[in-house]
Amino acid sequence: MKQRLAMEEGAEAQWRKTMNKQNQEVNVKNLCSRKLWELLKNAEWQDKSERFAIERELSCRRHYIKELEQLTARETMH
Repeated sequence: MKQRLAMEEGAEAQWRKTMNKQNQEVNVKNLCSRKLWELLKNAEWQDKSERFAIERELSCRRHYIKELEQLTARETMH
């Protein structure tokens, strides 16, 4: 349990380090699917190419497929 918590804290620290660099693209391969989904749904991506990279990575992993479809459907309605 403690080891898992330490790993999660390390991942969180890595994520914060990545996000603090304004001009650096998020390396989607290094983030877990949950974190990628949070970035996407909260519109915390820097440009359209970064958003596309996040969507593509989640699709390739076959994670959050229904949520991606719902997000896309919601956006096309506006």
